[in-house]
Amino acid sequence: MRPVALTLSPAFATVAALLVLAGVAKVRRPGPAADAVATLLARPLPGLGGAIRVLGVGEIALGLACLLAPGRAVAALLAGVYLAFAAVVLGLRRVSASCGCFGEDGAPAGALHVVLNLAAAAVAGAAAVAGPAALPALVDRPAGEAAVVLLAVAGAVYAGWAAFTLVPRVWNAWGTA
Repeated sequence: MRPVALTLSPAFATVAALLVLAGVAKVRRPGPAADAVATLLARPLPGLGGAIRVLGVGEIALGLACLLAPGRAVAALLAGVYLAFAAVVLGLRRVSASCGCFGEDGAPAGALHVVLNLAAAAVAGAAAVAGPAALPALVDRPAGEAAVVLLAVAGAVYAGWAAFTLVPRVWNAWGTA
């Protein structure tokens, strides 16, 4: 495996795993994301919750494909998905609405959310150019090194989730105190 691909792969695994988490959240609780889409479209749509669940299943499938059997095309698709999310968040910022991307009603979508989506798109785009490694290849090393890689990716996934969900709430609460 090329050194660039191996170096980039933990970050790629992180953004893929975040997509899986967002998909699971939408399948479990589609209401907030459905509300965001209805707000963007400026009208409620019947059956939107079901469509959001289907979107969530698609996010889970793409994220797992990126983790277990990645390739340049799958990485490019992931980059496109994150770019689309950034565009949606920009639209939601105009109407001060929450995105519901992790199945939660949260703070209104903000600049940090856009930047995080663009950063995830950049990581996936770079992986599409370099060719990402699958998660099993990342842990195909001595046990201690594999544990460090897995813990680092898990920590980065948690930090990413917190940046998308907790930081905006805390920031908004602090600004109104």
